[in-house]
Formats: sequence, structure tokens, C-alpha cells
Amino acid sequence: VERRLSRSVEDHVVKLDLNHLRKIQRKAHLCSARCCESLSDRQSVQRCMEECALPVTQSQKYVNDEMQQFQERLQRCVLTCQDKMSDKRGDNVDKAERDMQQCVTRCAEEHVDLLPSMFKRMAENLKKLEGN
Repeated sequence: VERRLSRSVEDHVVKLDLNHLRKIQRKAHLCSARCCESLSDRQSVQRCMEECALPVTQSQKYVNDEMQQFQERLQRCVLTCQDKMSDKRGDNVDKAERDMQQCVTRCAEEHVDLLPSMFKRMAENLKKLEGN
């Protein structure tokens, strides 16, 4: 399940990169090239290029923040499993460990199921940055 979760996240990130992030980067590079062609003052060119790069920076920060929140949610789920196991410590250790593994598996499966809607929302938000 852990590999499935990791592979699913990676697949979604690749799609996001190909369909949205690269478009934002391309637009920023073309914008920067226009700055170099149309402005003569070095400081003006630098300011112009920084403005062009802003959507790239914003999109990278947005994706990183979303992925961090996803990771934190998954970690909280696993911590809840650990708390449940700690509460059963006096019980049968083998059963507690099986229960722990089942709980962690359930966390991973639930979070795999969250990925399509999460990445759909991310794609919609990145489309807004593509338009800027």
C-alpha cells in the first residue's frame, strides 16, 4: 500500500508538472526574454524579469504547501493508529501489531483515495496562475 500511495502521488505530480507547471515556467521564460529585448536599463530589466518569475514562485510554493498538508494529514492518521495501539498495550501484542498494521494500511488507502480530488483542485488553482 505504501508503494501504491507513493506511485500515485508521483503520477499525479508528473501530470501536474506536464499540464500546468511547465506552461507557467514557459510563460515566465518568454516574458523574461521580452524584458531583455524591450528594456535598456539594467535595473528595469531585472525588475521585469523578477515580475515574470513571480507566477513560477507562487505555483511552486502552492504545490509544496499542498503536498506538505497532505503529508501532515497522513502522519496524523498514523499517529492516531499509534495511539490506539498504545491504548491496547496490555492486550495481546501480536493482535495489537496486526491492528496497527491494518490501521496504517487503512490510512494509506484513504489518502490514495483523496489524491484525485486534491490534484484536481490543485490543477484548477494552477490554471489561474497560467492565465496571469
